Amino acid sequence: MKHTPRFQLHLLAGAAAAVALGLAASAAQAATFNWNTGTFTAGVTAPSPLVAADILNIGAGSFKFFDGGVSNFTSAGTVNWNADELYFQNGVAVVNTGLWNATSDNQMIYNGGAATSFTNNGIFRKSAGAGSTTINNSVGFVNNGTLNAQAGTIAFAGGSVFNAGSVFSGAGVVGMVSGTNTFNGSFTSSNLVLAGGIHQGNAAVVGGAVAFTGGMLSGSWGVAAGQTLNGVTGGFKFLDGASTVLTNNGTVAWNTTDFLYLQNGATLRNQALFVANQNTSVVYNGGAAPTFENTAAGTVRAAAGVTLNLNAGIGFVNNGGVLDAAAGGAIRYNGATFNAGTSFTGAGSNVAAGNNSFNGSFTSGNLVLESGMHSGSGAVFNATTRWTGGTLAGTWAVAAGQTLRGETGNFKFIEGAATVVTNLGTIAWNTSDLLYLQSGGTLRNQALFVANQNTSVAYNGGAATTFENTAAGTVRAAAGVTLNINSGAGFVNNAGTLDAAAGAAIRYNGGSTFNAGTNFTGAGSNVAAGNNTWNGSFTSANLVLESGGHSGSSALMNGTTGWTGGSLGGTWTVAAGQTLRGQGGGFKFIDGAGTVVTNLGTIAWDTIDLLLMQSAGTLNNQGLFVANQSTTVAYNGGAATVFNNSASGTVRAAAGVALGIGAGAGLVNNAGVLNAQAGGSITYSGGTVFNAGSQYTGAGSNVAAGNNSWNGGFTSANLVLQSGTHSGNNAVVNGTARYTGGTLAGTWQVGAAQTLTVGTGNFKFIDGSTTVVTNKGLVAVSTNDFIFMTNGATLANQGTLNFSANGGVVYNGGAGPSFVNTGLIVKSGAAGTTTIGDTLAFNNLGTVDVQAGTLALPSNFTNNGTLKGNGTYSVSGTLSNAGTVAPGASPGTLSLTGSYAQAAGGSFAVELQSVSTHDLFNITGTAALGGTLAISCFAACSLAVGDVVTILDSVGDLSGSFSSVSLSGFASGAFNVIYDTVADRVQLQVTQAVTAAVPEPGTTALWLAGLGALGYVARRRRG
Repeated sequence: MKHTPRFQLHLLAGAAAAVALGLAASAAQAATFNWNTGTFTAGVTAPSPLVAADILNIGAGSFKFFDGGVSNFTSAGTVNWNADELYFQNGVAVVNTGLWNATSDNQMIYNGGAATSFTNNGIFRKSAGAGSTTINNSVGFVNNGTLNAQAGTIAFAGGSVFNAGSVFSGAGVVGMVSGTNTFNGSFTSSNLVLAGGIHQGNAAVVGGAVAFTGGMLSGSWGVAAGQTLNGVTGGFKFLDGASTVLTNNGTVAWNTTDFLYLQNGATLRNQALFVANQNTSVVYNGGAAPTFENTAAGTVRAAAGVTLNLNAGIGFVNNGGVLDAAAGGAIRYNGATFNAGTSFTGAGSNVAAGNNSFNGSFTSGNLVLESGMHSGSGAVFNATTRWTGGTLAGTWAVAAGQTLRGETGNFKFIEGAATVVTNLGTIAWNTSDLLYLQSGGTLRNQALFVANQNTSVAYNGGAATTFENTAAGTVRAAAGVTLNINSGAGFVNNAGTLDAAAGAAIRYNGGSTFNAGTNFTGAGSNVAAGNNTWNGSFTSANLVLESGGHSGSSALMNGTTGWTGGSLGGTWTVAAGQTLRGQGGGFKFIDGAGTVVTNLGTIAWDTIDLLLMQSAGTLNNQGLFVANQSTTVAYNGGAATVFNNSASGTVRAAAGVALGIGAGAGLVNNAGVLNAQAGGSITYSGGTVFNAGSQYTGAGSNVAAGNNSWNGGFTSANLVLQSGTHSGNNAVVNGTARYTGGTLAGTWQVGAAQTLTVGTGNFKFIDGSTTVVTNKGLVAVSTNDFIFMTNGATLANQGTLNFSANGGVVYNGGAGPSFVNTGLIVKSGAAGTTTIGDTLAFNNLGTVDVQAGTLALPSNFTNNGTLKGNGTYSVSGTLSNAGTVAPGASPGTLSLTGSYAQAAGGSFAVELQSVSTHDLFNITGTAALGGTLAISCFAACSLAVGDVVTILDSVGDLSGSFSSVSLSGFASGAFNVIYDTVADRVQLQVTQAVTAAVPEPGTTALWLAGLGALGYVARRRRG
């Protein structure tokens, strides 16, 4: 080694003063030393310590050693390390308190022996060389000063220690490249790169900016407020160890796609900003569970367009911090825990893509629940959260005014016996994906659940689930959307609103329960399409009962409900003023022994579909049941059913509509109204019971076409007894009824001043030994059909029986019937024959008036009443008159086909007005006279003495004479009675002129020889 001249001076004996002067001079002048090879020797190679003004140049040459066995080295000056490696050995200690300047790419190398050290308390600089100046492992580098890389890299390969106050600076790089390097306390960096090896921290705090390109952070680390740790592309990057805690109070900026690996219980605690500026992941890499905690002061951010994955196992816990995904960016969570106060922000997405936990209230501007298990513990959604997949478990709530949006993605589940999702805001289902409830999960809607696309809420197995819509809740299908609430979902509507907008439908496919207060609203349809249950009163603008079993428990319909199919079971009521509409669709049943449907409002049947009654079901109509299309209420099997129309009830067939009440339907009309409007009809096909007070109204027809029963009086404007057996129990016709066919049985009565019209149709029978048909009004027979009396039946006419056509009343077998007339029987029309048949036991105690055609009387008929008219009576054999025969109708000619015999108690009554206007009785058979001749003046009588009037003319022999003559309106002795047995006629010869009726006070019997006698007879009453 070459020494400077100062070290070449030779000591001179006895020259102490000169030596002293020489040392003083060296202290005042800068000295430069050069070391090119060999072992550093203090005082030989250079002084130690090297003073501040001195320079040691370490140049190129051979090997150079710092050897503790020779000397240590301390420098307060400048060391220019220009070339070659430096070897440290045998416990050497090098201390730099000045400037150590590496001007080339070189190395410090441990070369054996006791541990060495290089302590930098000054500036360690690399001022030149584009490569690396490397401090190798075991050199024992300790930094308390500044590491200044102005060019290239100062690289530490392990074993180095950086104490508090260390400064990393320069345009180059200070890099930890391998081995274990230790950082104690706070340091400042503008260019530190953690590139490889173990970066051991002991309360290490980053000041400035540090690049983390690789290696392992271990121990305790911090990023100071306002300072930055940059993740940069390089090697693997780890946080490792149970005692490892990286606390960020500044910024951790991850500017690389390289993953950050957490392992062996390490902790990353973010109290400021952790930002991913490139797509990357934080990944669990084994060992004890690590923790990535974002505190209330912390923000984890994915920059614009960047995806940050926080993977399963890293133990991500957000304790009230901000999770910010910028536009186009995403943070994806798997295995994370989000505690109360968490805030999901940004124009991008925070994506829960694994099994994550949410505790307490959080705010979401962009949270997406994508997949996995979303476990909640008092979790509360604030702002808007998107749910594209995965399972909600535990306790969840959507806060008032906030939104959970179901969106297209994966399967979505609410699962678990302890799972309750409560909606106080809005759940907006914007996807066709199904919402699955399973294993006892509960969805409780207390605000708005709205389906904006066609979808279903479906049961997916396990214990029974619950979807509850409370009184404050609304379940809505948006316009044009179909929402299915499927069987097993456990839908329970507790007084909430079910709203289907225009063109939309909510379909309840089974298992739904609608409790009191339920409100079905909207311009669309709420459709019950399975086995559902209604409890108590509900309001409907659009409920449709479509199919399945509709089970009611005191179910009360308000508003309008449509019924297109399915069975009503249990107890149902249509409230007063409200409407149940039967509409086209499937079969409709009222079914079950405990089923009672009570109508206090309107049941409007707007379809041709049948209403089927079965298995003891009951329909109680106390309002209006109206058929607006032709249809039938029919029995469909099982125990007997009941259709009860009460006194306040009306069953109506609208204009032109045919309503059938089928046999077995069990209609009982309890004083109700049966109204068939113009062109319409209600047909009772059998089994119907009409109790007292029944009212048949309308311009159409009520048609009894089966075996039906009538009890007591009823009022009819349009009842038609058409076919079957019409069983009466003191049945009384009031108003007008028609009888076109079938059998009258039991006790019937046509009320006084009321009408039963008998018209053309089917066979007509009055049948049975206990059958009594009593007419106190008008029975108008307008048909040629016969009325057949059989088996001992009784017909009692106490009013008017009017035959306007041919036909009649005839016997048809069995015990002889009875036909008693105490009123008026009229044949008022038709040129043919009306027959009162043989074997009827016909007894006329009233009046029979034949005004047209022929009335055929039973063979050898005995008249006990009055026979009158202008027509013809016919009789097989002889008509025996024990009553009155009165020809004419003021006055006229009466004919008899058959013979005539007048008994002693009989009367032949004639009216006279003039020679040309008078009564005449023409008989085709014989005439045997007796009894009384009653002569009356008709109107203004005008007869001259000598006038002869024929009053009886028989084709057969005339015999006998009247035993007495009574006069009414004539003076005594006005007539001679002439019995002309040659011409077989009876004539009256006028003996006193008559110009007006002269009432006389008495009656005198005439001798049988024909002598006239005086008499007075009151004018006979006309029937």
